[in-house]
Amino acid sequence: YDADAMRRVPADDEMGRGSVNMFHSFGFESTKRNNIAYITEDTLMFTVGNMVQTLDLTTLQQTYLHGIDGKGVGMVCIHPSKKYFALGEKGTNPNVYIYEYPSLRLSKVLREGTEQQYSCGRFSPDGTKLATVGGYPDFWLTVWNWEKESIVLRSKAFSQDVFDVQFSPFFE
Repeated sequence: YDADAMRRVPADDEMGRGSVNMFHSFGFESTKRNNIAYITEDTLMFTVGNMVQTLDLTTLQQTYLHGIDGKGVGMVCIHPSKKYFALGEKGTNPNVYIYEYPSLRLSKVLREGTEQQYSCGRFSPDGTKLATVGGYPDFWLTVWNWEKESIVLRSKAFSQDVFDVQFSPFFE
């Protein structure tokens, strides 16, 4: 996939992504649950508005990966192998994007899992499945075979915000 070709075109009243360069982020969205994770032993990954930031705790170097759908990033979760991570975006019919790490190459696109935003996600312990939960208005729990980009199961999760989803460590 070519992430730049998939990127949403800014509306007439919005600045283009190339108009401003990100120089430094001084924090992260602390009101969002499960918003920070280790991708390596000394590197953190978390969402900041419409991007995902990595922070090397040794060098304090920051890298930024901009969202594709253009309305913000709702969740980030790390694959058990640490070779992939998933970004669930916000917007009308947002997607989940699976990236390779450390290349940040877009690998998979999961479509039609929620109507407006993803609130949380988690890979299965063996890494073969991904569970995501959408936010308002649908609150869909979707289990994906992410490598095939297909939905395995979809069910109503709840009628209010869900802050975490997990697979059983005992049963597949």
